[in-house]
Amino acid sequence: MMEGEKLTQSQISPGPWKKLLVCTDGSANSQVAVDQTLALARRCGSQVYALQVLQIVPEFEAVAPNLMVRLATEIRDQMEVIKVQAAAAGVPLTRRICSSVSPFSAILEEIERLHPDLVVMGRYGKTGLTRLMLGSVTARVIGLSPVNVLVVPLGAALGFSQLLIASDGSPCSAAAFREALA
Repeated sequence: MMEGEKLTQSQISPGPWKKLLVCTDGSANSQVAVDQTLALARRCGSQVYALQVLQIVPEFEAVAPNLMVRLATEIRDQMEVIKVQAAAAGVPLTRRICSSVSPFSAILEEIERLHPDLVVMGRYGKTGLTRLMLGSVTARVIGLSPVNVLVVPLGAALGFSQLLIASDGSPCSAAAFREALA
């Protein structure tokens, strides 16, 4: 920034978001969402809640009984890294870990519990047979969340200087347009 140049309101804080929920699964896509959420929180002065769901797969537990313990340890380690990142950015962070058969249901329950102003997620998470059978967790959260969901693609940086709103003429598209204008 040049001397004497003033920041616009959108460069300081693009929204009145005091409470941000970022959902992560340890993938590269969700790490981009974490990075961008921390940057956004710093600009907005937001409290960040980082959520990771330990997916319970009963069939895996029968075959590999120690798998859940190992996965829980990996999640705690990943959340510790996020805690260090948030501290370095000067962003207040609360880590949340829960277990569920259904990650998107667990995310929706946390949304109801926390009442965040915005939910931030990566575009795609971990892949595999579960994703083929259940579909995208992000897509399900988008479709069912009572709160706006911001999807951050891999390699994206949030700027809010230009917004593209896709519309199919539905009431949901009209609501997205109104939100973008606000």
